[in-house]
Amino acid sequence: LTASATAARTITFPDATDTLVGKATTDTLINKTFDANATGNSISNVDVEDHASGVAGNLFTYDSGGNPAVVATGTSGQVLKSNGAGTAPTFQTPTTATKEFWALPQSSTVFTNSAGIRSVNLNSNSEAFFTGFMPADFVTATAIEVMVLAADTDTYQWDSLISFAAPGEVSTVNDASALNETQAVTDTEIEALDVSAVWTGIAAGDLYSYNFQSDFSNIRVIGIRFKY
Repeated sequence: LTASATAARTITFPDATDTLVGKATTDTLINKTFDANATGNSISNVDVEDHASGVAGNLFTYDSGGNPAVVATGTSGQVLKSNGAGTAPTFQTPTTATKEFWALPQSSTVFTNSAGIRSVNLNSNSEAFFTGFMPADFVTATAIEVMVLAADTDTYQWDSLISFAAPGEVSTVNDASALNETQAVTDTEIEALDVSAVWTGIAAGDLYSYNFQSDFSNIRVIGIRFKY
């Protein structure tokens, strides 16, 4: 203790049940508040292991009132997404954009130009062929549609036949057909005919040969559209 010649000093010792903490002791302080923002105060050397235990995956943030909070752990595959100013971020399931690709028909039928859309004009018992590879990132199709330009308001009927195989496989290892498929169409409109039934089992990298056979006169085929 250091005496002061200019003023009296009072030292208050704790009760017998309490502990006087010294500078060099290793006691743990409890029920104490440290104002780190007060003039002259600071906290240093705070490492990760010095923080209180928490829930694995939780992230530190502030709530709308500016108070410390945690972002609750999301589920596998979710991503951290901002909810804008004044709102804490959250883990959310990402929105996956639909991918698609397109194939043009091959046919001995003469190409025609109808209302600005180039197409293959199929009559009854004529056909259009499509050949190509499935993309390397293909997993499951959400839609496979033959796009046509309707020449009248009616119910179109067609047959679907397909063969597909991976390089190194026998070309006929996967053969399928769907006969007498139908769909209503409206004159002069571009229509999407669902032909997905025969594509079951096709995988990334497979080579396909698809045959669209018309059971109806005057089906104008524009192409085939794949969504996945």
